[in-house]
Amino acid sequence: MKKDTLVFAISYSGNTEETLSSFSEALERGAKIVSITSNGELAKLSRENNLPLISLPPGYPPRGALGYLFSSLLYTFRELGWWKEEEEMERTIELLEGMREELSPDREGNFAEEIALKIKVGAPFMHP
Repeated sequence: MKKDTLVFAISYSGNTEETLSSFSEALERGAKIVSITSNGELAKLSRENNLPLISLPPGYPPRGALGYLFSSLLYTFRELGWWKEEEEMERTIELLEGMREELSPDREGNFAEEIALKIKVGAPFMHP
């Protein structure tokens, strides 16, 4: 890891041991760091070191915050000029918004719920 290395420290809770360890090593080596978290030690260390911090809304289970984590990373890529396909991002947003209704837990015949019920007793490959 060099000084021109960019490290994304990502932990929804902000207290993931592996993320904090990697953050500390990156900091010691002088890498550029961007943190993405809802709070915790990662947010504290980022603020103390005046590093870029993308704050996510708290209160979700980590798996429930995947959309926030992923989209924050994509938007950061766009701001850095690494992803210039604005049209692709807009189409992705439209697609996901369309799926929101389809996958809603309130919807009769929810596809995601059907899959979850089929695999709740074991791995998908265990079912015919």
